[in-house]
Amino acid sequence: MDHVGNLAQETRFHSTTPSRRAQQYITRVLRSHGIEPIIQKIGTQKIPSISIPYVVEIPATSKDVDDANIVVKLGDQGPTRVFVAHYDTVHESPGAIDNAASVAILLEIAKRLKEQPPKNHRVEILFSAAEEVGLVGARHHAQKNAPPELAVSLDMVGYRGRINLNGAGKLIGLARSRWIKQRAIESQVAVNFAIPQRSLSKLLPMAERSDHGAFSERDVPAFHLYSEEPYLAYHSQWDTPDKVDLNGLESGFRFAFELARSPKVFPSTDSAASWIKIPFGPVVIAPEWLVSLVLLCSIVVALIILVRRRHGDSFRPLGVRNPILAIIAHVLASLSLIGLHFFAERLHAYPLPWMDHISASTLCAVGIYFVWTMVVGSMGWQASNRWCAWMSWLLFAAIAITLILLNLSELAIPFTVSLLSFCIACTAERSWVRLILFLPSTFSLLCFLSPGLISEMTFHQFFHQVPFGHATYFSLVFFPSMFILTTYFNWFRIYLAERSQGSQWALVGVVLVATTAILTIAPPKCSAADFFRFDSACTYKYVNR
Repeated sequence: MDHVGNLAQETRFHSTTPSRRAQQYITRVLRSHGIEPIIQKIGTQKIPSISIPYVVEIPATSKDVDDANIVVKLGDQGPTRVFVAHYDTVHESPGAIDNAASVAILLEIAKRLKEQPPKNHRVEILFSAAEEVGLVGARHHAQKNAPPELAVSLDMVGYRGRINLNGAGKLIGLARSRWIKQRAIESQVAVNFAIPQRSLSKLLPMAERSDHGAFSERDVPAFHLYSEEPYLAYHSQWDTPDKVDLNGLESGFRFAFELARSPKVFPSTDSAASWIKIPFGPVVIAPEWLVSLVLLCSIVVALIILVRRRHGDSFRPLGVRNPILAIIAHVLASLSLIGLHFFAERLHAYPLPWMDHISASTLCAVGIYFVWTMVVGSMGWQASNRWCAWMSWLLFAAIAITLILLNLSELAIPFTVSLLSFCIACTAERSWVRLILFLPSTFSLLCFLSPGLISEMTFHQFFHQVPFGHATYFSLVFFPSMFILTTYFNWFRIYLAERSQGSQWALVGVVLVATTAILTIAPPKCSAADFFRFDSACTYKYVNR
């Protein structure tokens, strides 16, 4: 904590007097431990363009930086593992969590490894300059030195929650993932293998925003460690030492130190892997070919179930008079949610306070889609046709197969589970049995409606680039499930009608939507001016200073 307090006394924007004072402080601490650092001048560094269609287009540029990287080399022989933490900040932020805490962790690791040098490999610790303006210091180091066997970036470690492992793209495969997981076990640290972030890193490696991205660009296995809970004081004047969580700091140190000191050889070759999250359990790391094969077989089994049951009684109450009605329900629900978003923005001159009411906002979206599905679906609930089942199979199978072909089998799992569960539910003769068997078919919805996932996507400004932000996201998430939901509510209505309770479920839906809508458009904790200046950190001005 002493290092965090000493570094986070002032903002450290690159090429300024405070950033040079931070460089001098880090150098002085290293020398006090008997370590002579290498001062690596940067000068002008080219920054490559970033192009993500329909999301962001950043042209290539160059940065002139007066600051220097500080490099420590430990160990005498073997392949090199690089650990990076940037010491600069954005304007107006003292940068305790971002990123003085990570610098403190690497200073302690350097001290420990000086006393007990690593065996069979080298460790290179890089205190990088000018990360906030384009990973400048890390890119300079990666281009000027031989590729290491592994690069690990520590950025925003030291807050509450588990340690998140982010940015593990295609180069972190089966053997390397298992090596990393074993280091987490040996360090006795709860590490969250972030599956959505891994999928994004595999699909869009150019979108990496921390220093590990400079090494990923050069085909080096790399990943990023940060604290799991979204940090609302990020890039603000409230990113001060009192926000540091000692348990988070200790966890980050123990895991990073184990990665650095472990004598176990880091695999030099690898094969594709899938990370599978077991509900309420650990992450299972499996060969991607095996997971893909199981998923494809499951899709075929679902098709066989539909074909074999094409004349069964269980298909008679399967849905609406025409699949177009399910699409109409989706369109009406999407327009309702976009209208709510538009109304709340105009009412407060402020984006919806999603960061304050993640659960309520998600519940509101769910309620809107459910009510429209019930209203439109009830128009044809007595019809006897199989279109909803077939349309569900086609949509979910197409999505799952596309994700498998993109080597994103982790994301294909929820859609395949939902599809197979729905087809099995179709075989049940009694309505109450169908309702129970149907529940696992909501798995894909639950995965993508996770408040934690939506909160993190909001925090990283993913929705800022998309028209109508969250409303558009909910629309895309719900679309594949509309035929399943329509079928479900027809089953539900039949079940209640058998008990003369047909009018009660509609009242529940109306109350649900009304209550959550009020919470969703509740007045924000800070003004529009503060929001656009401080983004998600604005609430600290009023409640967390």
